[in-house]
Amino acid sequence: MQGLFNAAKNARLSERTRQVFDDVLAGRNIPETLEWARERSPYTYADRLNSPAVPVHFAHAWHETLFPANQTLKVFNALTGPKRVILSIGDHSGPESPGTIGLPNRIREGAHRWLAQHLNGRQK
Repeated sequence: MQGLFNAAKNARLSERTRQVFDDVLAGRNIPETLEWARERSPYTYADRLNSPAVPVHFAHAWHETLFPANQTLKVFNALTGPKRVILSIGDHSGPESPGTIGLPNRIREGAHRWLAQHLNGRQK
């Protein structure tokens, strides 16, 4: 968790987000922090994604240390429209990272094909 906070030090975060990070590290203001997180959770908005059945593609690392797979699967299971989940060996964004710099990547390529089919109605 500390790694995420260290990576965010130079990010342009709102004052509220910085306060939440500080609170998490200090173990204080837990109810307020949980409310802040709930407002940002995809699970909170699953009903909005279900009508009009928005296609949703998840790519997740099985060994994820920041966002455990069971949290992603909770959202996935709450969705009723077209959905796909890919669980890969690795940690946070590791399996997808090569694709972000243009290297061949089965996860990104699969996501592009799947989303093209569901959003554009065509196969890639």
